[in-house]
Amino acid sequence: MKVLKHIGSIAGTLFWAGCMFFCFVAGAPETREALEDYVFCTAGFSLIFSGFLSGCIHYILYLQKKVEKLEEMLGRYKRRDNGQLGEASDSNGKQKS
Repeated sequence: MKVLKHIGSIAGTLFWAGCMFFCFVAGAPETREALEDYVFCTAGFSLIFSGFLSGCIHYILYLQKKVEKLEEMLGRYKRRDNGQLGEASDSNGKQKS
């Protein structure tokens, strides 16, 4: 399943880069030297920007999973302590006032 996610992510990134490249090249200059420089810069920018966006999305999803895992651990901790999280108690287990 992870392989399909990676393939889908790569395909989406390349598709986005291709769309950006096509849109940028539509306004390319006419001279040969300027066109070569423009196309190489456009291709690099399209790939780097698309990769950056994909990386940001993956990092956000990673953090979301991490937060959900921590919330689950906190919920188990609260249930174990019968909801008395944060209340001070002495060594005998009695509540301090």
